[in-house]
Amino acid sequence: MFLLVLLNSTAQGKAGKVENWIFAPINISSMSTSLGNTDAQNQDLSFSKGEGQVILYKIVN
Repeated sequence: MFLLVLLNSTAQGKAGKVENWIFAPINISSMSTSLGNTDAQNQDLSFSKGEGQVILYKIVN
């Protein structure tokens, strides 16, 4: 899988601002979720970096 993370959400959609994204391959080692009607929904995910390079992706609005 790939992990895509926006590092500066305050720049999202604003003219003249640069959005900085990290794009990284990951291997998921475990995942669990709780979807009870009366419980708060929570999700736990464990991962490690997969094969390949991590890329810094920039978008100019």
